[in-house]
Amino acid sequence: MIRMVESTNELIEKNFNLTKIQQNETLMTQGNGYMGMRASHEEDYVGGVRGLYIAGTYNKDSEYEVAELPNLADTAQFEITLNGEIFRLDQGTVLDYNRRLVLATGELIRTIEWAVGENRYNLVFRRFVSQNNLHLVVSQVEITPRKQGCTMTAKTGINGRMTNSGTQNMHESSKRVFENRYMQYVQKTTQTDIEVVFSSVLDSNTDGTNLFISERRKLLNAYTAVVAKDETFVLTKKTVINTSLDKEQIVGIDELKKIESKSYEQLLQESNEIWKSETGIKIQSDNNFDQFAINFAAYHLKIMTPTHDHRFSIGAKGLTGEGYKAHIFWDTEIFLLPYHLYNNPEAAKQLLAYRFSTLDNAIKKAQANGFDGALFPWESALTGEEETPEFAAMNIKTGHRERVHSAAKEHHIVADIAYSVLQYEKATGDEQFMQDMGLCLLVESSKFWVSRADKTSIPYSIKDVIGPDEYTEHIDNNAYTNYMAHHVVSKTIEKIKYYNATINEQTMNSFCDFVKNLYLPKPNEQNIIPQDDSFFSKPIINLDKYRNSAGKQTILQDYTRAEVVDMQILKQSDAVMLLYTLPELFSKKVCEATWHYYEPKTIHDSSLSMCIHSIVALKFGEVEKAYDCFEKGARIDLGENASSGDGIHAAALGSLYLAVVFGFGGVNVERGAIVLNPKLPKTWSELAFPFTYQGQQIICKINKEKIVISRLNEQAEDLHVKVGDQKYILEAKTQSLEIIKDVEEQNGSLSKEII
Repeated sequence: MIRMVESTNELIEKNFNLTKIQQNETLMTQGNGYMGMRASHEEDYVGGVRGLYIAGTYNKDSEYEVAELPNLADTAQFEITLNGEIFRLDQGTVLDYNRRLVLATGELIRTIEWAVGENRYNLVFRRFVSQNNLHLVVSQVEITPRKQGCTMTAKTGINGRMTNSGTQNMHESSKRVFENRYMQYVQKTTQTDIEVVFSSVLDSNTDGTNLFISERRKLLNAYTAVVAKDETFVLTKKTVINTSLDKEQIVGIDELKKIESKSYEQLLQESNEIWKSETGIKIQSDNNFDQFAINFAAYHLKIMTPTHDHRFSIGAKGLTGEGYKAHIFWDTEIFLLPYHLYNNPEAAKQLLAYRFSTLDNAIKKAQANGFDGALFPWESALTGEEETPEFAAMNIKTGHRERVHSAAKEHHIVADIAYSVLQYEKATGDEQFMQDMGLCLLVESSKFWVSRADKTSIPYSIKDVIGPDEYTEHIDNNAYTNYMAHHVVSKTIEKIKYYNATINEQTMNSFCDFVKNLYLPKPNEQNIIPQDDSFFSKPIINLDKYRNSAGKQTILQDYTRAEVVDMQILKQSDAVMLLYTLPELFSKKVCEATWHYYEPKTIHDSSLSMCIHSIVALKFGEVEKAYDCFEKGARIDLGENASSGDGIHAAALGSLYLAVVFGFGGVNVERGAIVLNPKLPKTWSELAFPFTYQGQQIICKINKEKIVISRLNEQAEDLHVKVGDQKYILEAKTQSLEIIKDVEEQNGSLSKEII
């Protein structure tokens, strides 16, 4: 079982438990955005999924498959023999066990006291994926015999036998040993011809013998040494990994030679210097789990993001497992990009640059489906072609596969990407980006929506879509989709004028016509936004059984998907999602009525749901209900019944950040000002978080009595701040601004009442 320690900055596993092996491999994954390495034990166990994934290395094994991120050769495994006994935790006696991932440094440390027969040993395993050198993985084994000396053999190397659930995406190109010291193994993707080169070297503090072994799809080094009683044998392994996709081609053995004189500790320190530059969220809470959860989220948000190359983006499971085949969804723009936008805007720009780099294929998809502009794929990989499988997994009762409609109908992703362009521009003022990429993305997205609309009558409709709620299919005038499309096209018109961009007059007129005539579902007499044209007419059933279930999608055990579609049952609420993305359009009473109508009908089977409900609940003052939703959202990966064996829920971690900063912190960004309307839960005495806006890096510290805003960088511009209806200025030459306020009672100006 994974636990936190008192520092709230470590994941700790107190017992070796095979039933949780995949879960813990995921949670303790190490990475740096270039690669992700699952936390598999050095010794191999049935049920574990050893995994190494490198951003962008997608492969499609056959015409019947979609592209996926290959599980590359394994370098973490060590087979250790002590006086003829193979070290395994399911054999012998485990006298003590502790494994921990240090979130502040990314180091994984496992300490064991193990007995077999009359012998007893202390073993320490350490490894890290370097932040300083994106291609470097370093591991170390320490063994101390306690009863008597021993002859020890550690066999390790590069194992190219890994598969993606049985699918072999890689073939072996070559393997060699250079200078009787350096191992090099080369493999290549079977279809996309991406070459991956592994170079490894071993060093020890004890004289021994090397035996290099070549097996099918393996290159190993068996190192044997004699270790005296109470002496510690140390074996250090350095591995450099590079691919043919790398912008700078690295010769792995040359790289090893540059660093081979450096110790494990020296290389770790170099990596730690990068970690030290991070400024994190600080929560003073009666519940230490809150700080732990946000530290965990920040750790994974860092290691999953390929900031080194705009050709790559973030998959739904990051680089932690094979779930969703590492495809890129709307999750990236709506749930993950904001963390980077307000902490490291350059990383956010690179994520948008990925979408720009795939724009041609989005235009081709639109044309193939009879539309103008750009239709981005629901699931994307390296090229930006549609990667959504046509059919779901086979139903073992019927022998048939159900068609997956997301690629053909879940078009809100076009608005989501354009919305993120607008958010980026508002937060950064990056006019060069808008001229180079942003305006083009907005215009092509707007062209799509104009062509997607049904104009046979006024108002115009957007028909036959799937909104974020995937339990409601083939609906007309989905509130989230219509409002987001309207927002994008109206803002595109503004940006065209602001940047004085050249555009065809007919196209501009079509944008204005769309904005003027598109149907926007208005709240009914009870102030509830209709999710779509037909939702209110569907029957209501009691969902308590499914809402309280520990598992996901348990409702599909009692009802078919077709039956679920025809009832008021939500995986996540589109209307509540709309209240999050466009809060300025709706009054407090609409937020409250809409939230309370849809939440009881929401099973929260989507990992994206809970924290969005948390943020919206704060808009009408239900702080403790919001906190309850936040807590549940935090346990999607960290809870007792979490199902993360195939990878982390990346967007759920991004939404934790959103809930803390934009929910409880009450942040909103307006052009020219930061708005704060904080509402801290009763258990929180203080919240502090870094925030970057228009090039200014600040720390916001909020408690029950005051708000303090301090600069992190030198900035020669005034920073405008609004708290409630009051306006303040952090002047250019001033380092901090203190606002005395009873933030617990502060309601502030929650929204501009348009509806």
